[in-house]
Amino acid sequence: MRWVWLLLKIILVAGLLLAFWKVALPWIAEQAYLSRSRAMPALAAQHLTPQSVTQLQVLEKWQASDILPGDYRLLDLVWQTPQQAMLLSASGDTLLLASFPPQQKLHTWLANPSVDTAFWQAHFNRDGRYLAAQYTNQVRVFAAQSGQPVGPWMPAMEIFSLSPDGRRLAKAGTLGLSEDPSRVGIYKTDDGSQTALFKTSAYYWRDLVYSPDGALLVALGDGQRPPTAWIGSTPVFTWLNMQGYQLAISTDGLVLATGTSIIFLKDRRVVPLQYPPPAQTPWGVAFSPGGDMLVTQTMEGGLYFWNASDGALLTSRGIPPGQARIAFSPDGAWFTVLIDNTIIRWGLP
Repeated sequence: MRWVWLLLKIILVAGLLLAFWKVALPWIAEQAYLSRSRAMPALAAQHLTPQSVTQLQVLEKWQASDILPGDYRLLDLVWQTPQQAMLLSASGDTLLLASFPPQQKLHTWLANPSVDTAFWQAHFNRDGRYLAAQYTNQVRVFAAQSGQPVGPWMPAMEIFSLSPDGRRLAKAGTLGLSEDPSRVGIYKTDDGSQTALFKTSAYYWRDLVYSPDGALLVALGDGQRPPTAWIGSTPVFTWLNMQGYQLAISTDGLVLATGTSIIFLKDRRVVPLQYPPPAQTPWGVAFSPGGDMLVTQTMEGGLYFWNASDGALLTSRGIPPGQARIAFSPDGAWFTVLIDNTIIRWGLP
């Protein structure tokens, strides 16, 4: 009988450890994240708000050919100051980083070896100090100011995202197996070593985003079941169920949004966004730096502005159809829409 009691004790201890790992540890991580204080950005006196957005208009419009030499494809844009942005673009096997406006070439990278059918993918981290660039089946992180690589080339996956400090590269990819569809991994950018790997169930990845403080990583995929978010190596907020093509996280890191809904982490509230016709396919999405307004874009050709607290539609504007990236200036005074090879700046007159 002694061995029976010993076995029961082992089973009990194992059950308690499993419960702690599956329930208690994620809850502790979530509460620590939700209770953390975060500094808000310094906003301009005339920053965009739900009250002023009805006065919004086009301030400037640029074509890629106006600001870049040759036939370059625009990839990503980040505003470092209210007056100065950096622009990533590619042409064939060449990746170009330029300041803008006015256009000034900063760095170029040449793919080695060059592949006729391949193309660059590249994204900045949140403040533009670093960029991650992928060509064919490899991805690498670079320092934007110097153009120097931060670490080695790493195997690429479908999508990737840089942490705000540039020290971690998150990657998501599919395995093509119905019973074991996909993975999300986190890697150190300086040496490429893996710090976490998560088994997931998405069959196609849409977006992968770090919170502004870098603590939370959130993934958006098709056919995905929880978990969709992680703090370090711990799956958290397993109740999340998101749909859409792009994902945005508010400045304070407490509100998520896709083109279809606003999700409040603290009270688990989900507010669907109600579009008027002819909107059918929401794509681009961004929070204003103040966190009180959400901007979305639809592939049918529309910009929509929502009150971030309740999902009420404030106003809308027409833009060219397509897939857009929306980037606010740090002070919230205006934002740009990068769509195809066009950049449109919107703000108050």
